Amino acid sequence: MSKRLFQLGTLALAMAVGTGVAYADVSAIDLASTLLPATFTGEGSSVQLNLGNCLSSTCDMNGVGVAVDGTTQTASTWDLGSTQNTIDLTYANGTWSFSASAPITFYFGLGGSLLTGEMSLSKMAMSAASNSLMTQYGVAGNFDATGGQYASNFGPALANVGLKFLFLGSVDLTSLLGAANVGKQFSATLMVGQITPSQTPESASVWLTGGGLMLLGTILRLRRGHGRQQRS
Repeated sequence: MSKRLFQLGTLALAMAVGTGVAYADVSAIDLASTLLPATFTGEGSSVQLNLGNCLSSTCDMNGVGVAVDGTTQTASTWDLGSTQNTIDLTYANGTWSFSASAPITFYFGLGGSLLTGEMSLSKMAMSAASNSLMTQYGVAGNFDATGGQYASNFGPALANVGLKFLFLGSVDLTSLLGAANVGKQFSATLMVGQITPSQTPESASVWLTGGGLMLLGTILRLRRGHGRQQRS
């Protein structure tokens, strides 16, 4: 009897340790594209950004993402919440800088069960992969994890954020600047995004100016993960 109890106890301990290792090995949250718009609006000397659909002063953008844990991928939903007309961009020397008067909240998993926190966007620039058919803008920022099963993987230091916005056609956001362009708009889609722990930093220049190879690789990885989930 005691031998049997010892075996069961060992099994329970192994399962508990295994669960902890799985959380400890999460190296990234990959965000798949969403059809909800990112709307850029001219405000004279600056440009305003609203993420997703806005209703009663609250904007919401959501989609499907994957937590990457070595060769294992866990798919779940993600959500970005922000207050309407609180994200502004100013332009200087080829780079856009963000300022926000209200937090951008992030949830991954049902009710934020896997990861919650606040996203802070810092810089944005046109990608070298842009052409006459499409224009990409890369964004770099930080993430402050506040809860969820993966919170310890992305803190206590600020984690890294990278986003790619895709516009159809040739789009230069500086054309939104100036008094004559107040109210003029461009809409983009969030093509891909990623949150990584601070100990495995993504160079900001990769997101701000990087080409399509990283974008293609992330999309293919997300598709493979989705296929595994369906087969299981």
